Amino acid sequence: MTLSTLQAIFQEIATKHKAINSFYSGLATEFNTNYEISYPAMLVDPVSINQSVRDGFFQNQWNIVLEIIDLLPVDRDMTDVNNTLDRTKRMLDQVLTKFVTDYNETTVTFNNETEKSDFVIQDGFTVLPLIDDTEKNHTGWQCSFNIVERVRFSTCCNEDVFTS
Repeated sequence: MTLSTLQAIFQEIATKHKAINSFYSGLATEFNTNYEISYPAMLVDPVSINQSVRDGFFQNQWNIVLEIIDLLPVDRDMTDVNNTLDRTKRMLDQVLTKFVTDYNETTVTFNNETEKSDFVIQDGFTVLPLIDDTEKNHTGWQCSFNIVERVRFSTCCNEDVFTS
């Protein structure tokens, strides 16, 4: 799996969701303020990859942060905040359900044999309310989770990329 593949999966889910109007992928801490975002929005931040090598495989554990956010009215009160949190949590649950059901058990067919894809979405999502501390103009939910993939490596293919 590549970062482009991961972003494409989430962009497809966001595009197909009837209530999500924007998709942004990148470091949330370096959000491009020139990017025109329409709310409700989905943001995906690939935080890190923990990598290990075992038994002829790289094991990559991707740490992903997913946010669903929506604008709050200027003259908001706690009812507005709670209603927005309820709405965005429902959307987050829908996105995660789509991701887990459509991609966690994905199978691939090669040489007439079907087997499970090379990544698994780990159970155990951390979901936190998200309120913008600087402008307090949006709220929603932030969810972090891990995707683990095993990639077989081979030393026979490395000779053409190194010089002696």
